[in-house]
Amino acid sequence: MATEYTDAEVKAKFIAYVKWVIDKTIERNLTPEQACTEVAFGILGGLEGGTDKLPQMVLFPLPHKEDKMFMIQHHAEHYWPENHEAIKSLKGTISGPLRQELYKLF
Repeated sequence: MATEYTDAEVKAKFIAYVKWVIDKTIERNLTPEQACTEVAFGILGGLEGGTDKLPQMVLFPLPHKEDKMFMIQHHAEHYWPENHEAIKSLKGTISGPLRQELYKLF
């Protein structure tokens, strides 16, 4: 019986996709600028659901809880929207230490 991916499995699939984008880019022997652009476009394409490896992913800001007050006190024109309550109801989030997970694959 098919089951829904867990948060950990979703994160692992996303990290594996990023590693795949990097590996495919390395194979192409591009200039550093071309390679950076290729990796960025590959990751953004994955987040948009433009690949058969991932569904579309939703990104939203999750600022530190004190950021809003800090921005207001320092006369900023804007502050980030807060989504701390919303994240509690989401499934399959990839938030957390993504870089550490990617480093494990190298």
